[in-house]
Amino acid sequence: MPAVILNSKKQNIAFKEKRMYVTRVVRYNTISSDVFLKHVAADSGLSEAVASVAIGAINKQIKQMLLNGHSFPIGNLFYLRYGFNCKAKTSLAAVTARDIYNQRIICRPTKNMTTKLREVKKSLILNGNH
Repeated sequence: MPAVILNSKKQNIAFKEKRMYVTRVVRYNTISSDVFLKHVAADSGLSEAVASVAIGAINKQIKQMLLNGHSFPIGNLFYLRYGFNCKAKTSLAAVTARDIYNQRIICRPTKNMTTKLREVKKSLILNGNH
């Protein structure tokens, strides 16, 4: 069964103007693209060279889809889309693209993946930051 460790620690919450406990997943490490490629090649039966070309083509298409405003699934794992915040204006005439800030890529799990995420074993560790 997949498992993650969660860490709760006290931190300032700006909109509440007080300190509260916040819980996040502890990330063990970031896997390099070379290690990822080796896993893809091993799981698919492709050579690393062929898997590398396939990953390159997938990366190119993901980039193009995002930059052209599309929302799209990545298999049965998640949907990706481009998103941003924009400063509110009192009139339509005052709205400009310069008011855009906090650009990001939004990742939303599919229903299947949401079910799988609920099945992940979660272990909580408490941090002593008070």
